[in-house]
Amino acid sequence: MKHLWTIICQQAIINNETKTISLMDVLEEITFKPAVGSDKAKMIFPFKFEIVNYWLRESEKERSVEFLLETIDPSGEKIVDKQYKMDFPSDGKERMRSLIKSDAFIFTVEGQYLFRVKLKEERDYRSVAEIPVEVRLQKTR
Repeated sequence: MKHLWTIICQQAIINNETKTISLMDVLEEITFKPAVGSDKAKMIFPFKFEIVNYWLRESEKERSVEFLLETIDPSGEKIVDKQYKMDFPSDGKERMRSLIKSDAFIFTVEGQYLFRVKLKEERDYRSVAEIPVEVRLQKTR
């Protein structure tokens, strides 16, 4: 199994007829506005985003892909750690997209968050992508 790319965006639109994908509002930086008087230690912001991965099957024996998605905050703390398994369609296609949707962002501290994709290879996971996203809080007056 080969990981080709990962993109984080606000919306991915897949056209099944043409087999194309449109990635809308690709994320590189996010600024959140905290509620007045909120505790800045750990906040969950309602924020819709999607993580799109593109996979290539390198042999007919590979029928599924198992991977781990981690989100690491700027201090190095792992705040999300979730496993996924996707099966390739039975029509023999060699490529597949995985689309992970989220409705919220867990915020701990301002800075660069890292979205890490790890591919399962037998018993262990190997890191195949690391996508940085800068996250800031809007300054209150």
